[in-house]
Amino acid sequence: MTESKRYLCVDIGGTAVKTGLLTGNGEILTTREDPAPRGAEALLSLVENVAEKFSLEISNGQLGGKSDKIFHGGKFDVFHALCVSTAGIVDPWRGEILPDSGTAVGDYGGLPLRAELQKRAGLPVEVENDVNCALLGESWRGAARGFRNAACITVGTGIGGAFMIDGRLYRGTRFDAMEVGHIPFFPSNWENRASTQALACACAKLAGHFPTDSPPDLNGRLIVERAREGNKTALRAVDELCFYLAQGIATLFAVLAPDVFVVGGGIAQSQDLLRPRIDACLERTLAPRFREKIALRFAELGNSAGLVGALKHFMDMQKTGKRSMKEGEKS
Repeated sequence: MTESKRYLCVDIGGTAVKTGLLTGNGEILTTREDPAPRGAEALLSLVENVAEKFSLEISNGQLGGKSDKIFHGGKFDVFHALCVSTAGIVDPWRGEILPDSGTAVGDYGGLPLRAELQKRAGLPVEVENDVNCALLGESWRGAARGFRNAACITVGTGIGGAFMIDGRLYRGTRFDAMEVGHIPFFPSNWENRASTQALACACAKLAGHFPTDSPPDLNGRLIVERAREGNKTALRAVDELCFYLAQGIATLFAVLAPDVFVVGGGIAQSQDLLRPRIDACLERTLAPRFREKIALRFAELGNSAGLVGALKHFMDMQKTGKRSMKEGEKS
């Protein structure tokens, strides 16, 4: 039964590596978060060390009772698979990070991540881009459940995107579709206007700091807290963020026309503050025929979306088969 299977899921970001133990139906048994290491070797060692910790806890009966064993010939037989969500441009068929991926990990581009993890863990491994995984997770167990055509953005220090057509991810010919943070927004791009980093810079500028300077203790979470307290500078910065977010969402909706548009990432936890402002901006921006159709939702899975989506990606690859999925995407 899938409920008794244990999947080790990893979500590799620029600032943190989230790890979770999930059952086959997407139930999260436990999670942990570690600072993202710098360098591929340090990252691989971190994943291996966390796997050892979880493996020991399972063997001791500490995590969700007994687990079915599958003997892969490795030291982590208590896991059925290792499912990876990662920042960067990913070739999911080869399980590699493409050479031109710009991530904070360092010496990460060109890494054959699946092969390296298989060698260390002795487990079946699948790898997919983190925003693609977020959309997979939300379409399986979250805000996009029941929709066949869905778009998703994750807003944090940058902005990433993913798009699903008829229930299948659209990756583009070079696996770099929906790199929406690079959409031009004069005089820069979208993520320099509407990310949490942009929020901090806008707040610092409004407070009288040098335009390109943001105090090290100023971050999106703190600004949102101050805005809720009624701080006028924080509220102006939040208003500016929502304006630019709405501009980008309106653009994407007009181009893609999805059934549902999911907003995720760190800002999804501030829906009460952001949603009314984004809706008001969309009301002024979108033509009536678009306003009537748009189903804008904030992510329901929070920081666990990547973990759940990594599991869904693994199960899809195993169920459908890599070759048939790849051929299907090209048709």
